[in-house]
Amino acid sequence: MINKIYFIILLALTFGTSNLVSQVNDSTAQVEIYSELISPDTLMLQFSAIRLTDSFLTNWANSTFMVGFDDNIDFKNIGVVEHPNQLDIPYKNPSNLSFGAYTTQIDIADDRIAFGYLGPYTNDSTVFIPLLGSQAVVLGRYFVYTKDGSPFPRGSTEEEDGVRFEWKSPVEYYQDFAFKTELPIDSLTVAGWFLPEDNVPAVGDNYNTVLFKNDNSARPRMILEYFRARYSSNLKVVCEWKTRSEAFNKGFIIKRGLMPFDETDPDVVTYDTDVADYRSTRDAFEMTGLGTRSPGKSYRYRYDTVSFRNYVYCYELFYQDDSDNIISLAKSCVNIPNAVLTYLQANPNPASKVAQVEYTVEDDVYLTCGIYDLIGRKILSVYEDEFVAIGTHTFSVNLPENLAIGMYDIIMVAIPINDTSVEKSTGVFKLQVIK
Repeated sequence: MINKIYFIILLALTFGTSNLVSQVNDSTAQVEIYSELISPDTLMLQFSAIRLTDSFLTNWANSTFMVGFDDNIDFKNIGVVEHPNQLDIPYKNPSNLSFGAYTTQIDIADDRIAFGYLGPYTNDSTVFIPLLGSQAVVLGRYFVYTKDGSPFPRGSTEEEDGVRFEWKSPVEYYQDFAFKTELPIDSLTVAGWFLPEDNVPAVGDNYNTVLFKNDNSARPRMILEYFRARYSSNLKVVCEWKTRSEAFNKGFIIKRGLMPFDETDPDVVTYDTDVADYRSTRDAFEMTGLGTRSPGKSYRYRYDTVSFRNYVYCYELFYQDDSDNIISLAKSCVNIPNAVLTYLQANPNPASKVAQVEYTVEDDVYLTCGIYDLIGRKILSVYEDEFVAIGTHTFSVNLPENLAIGMYDIIMVAIPINDTSVEKSTGVFKLQVIK
């Protein structure tokens, strides 16, 4: 009789569970950390979730998340407050245990921050977790800050790093995640046997169907594409630079130094002359930075006036961050030409009818140019005290038909407009005339 009763109970259990579901192992999700350095001493931390597979377990019941840092951070100096904009999750005060909202608790230990979430009692009141391909749902958003206002590590200007959050591991020990079920689940699953409205754990001692993804968000970086100093004219130097992105940049500072003779390395220069500073009223427009922004910006400072020709002047570009650190970005050197007229050439040479003359002046000048025979008589006048801007120029000379064959001099005299250290610069080029 007893054996018959056992058989009936076993039969009832077998048929009674035939309509139950055994898909817990097929219900996987991904929870990801995202963070953003919003000020030197404050990080925004966010948890978001997405389902990786489509199954009947779609709603979030509760979780415990434990995170640390990938850097040496003193947790006794860390504070956490909820972000005022909790968009996706209807949180409530822990003392209010009404239906339809989530409660949260935050604890800080010596090596981690723990976030505990307790969800509503019924499946209908819980948050739906979207499927991969849709926008992830935000489970929590917080400000994590240093109590004494000290800055978090940011990494160098060449790295994407800086301090980041990471999941405490092993995840089976430190992390917890549960779905809410509206259907019964049979005992053949590793998670166990569940009734409607139960919480179904997705992380356990011997199983884990949740992928905990570490923070891979890009940190704002100060990235300089180039910095160059170039000679403009009249002992003036222009500094030009471009940023690809900027991070916490108040503004730029430029200093100048003189390259020692027999040296070529900008690092041996002493940069002891202040050229431009964003903090001065005069330079603020050209030198003020963007703060934190991507893309960056093209900048130009003009002009720095130097004192001597035939010297190499070097310039160093700095920026000041919002912690008032002054950080070097790049160096660039420029040679101040000794001669104003640096190039003179005619083509073709020999010439019969027309000669193309090319020349380079390293300053804005008044230019006089003529063609002379070998005893000094002027045959043709091309320019007479004519203004010519710095750069390379060309002009054509139509040779007179009655000009005798032979050698002639193209003589060019350039007088700098604003540089009394150079009285004049003269160039002579031999031109052969043929028929």
